[in-house]
Amino acid sequence: MLRPLSDNVVIEPVIKEKKTTSGIILTGDAVNPAYGEGVVVAIGPGYLVNNVRNIMSVSVGDYVFYHNYDDSHLINIDGKNILVLPESAIFAVKENN
Repeated sequence: MLRPLSDNVVIEPVIKEKKTTSGIILTGDAVNPAYGEGVVVAIGPGYLVNNVRNIMSVSVGDYVFYHNYDDSHLINIDGKNILVLPESAIFAVKENN
């Protein structure tokens, strides 16, 4: 696995189904929404500000929503596609209620 540096986060994206259960093929925003979803698999230590390490807002295992990136940001490690994004690209964490 990767060990992210600074305030970077490694995310395993959740791949959305491109076809409904009844067989209708989805296109446009239904397939490529303006955001992505995934699970955090590793986090960096946080970035330094005046020699003080900033605490990360996400944890390993969090289900997150992030600003969408195209496939050029995907990295293939051990047969899995993952994203390495700055923490600022994450805009929400799904809470379990």
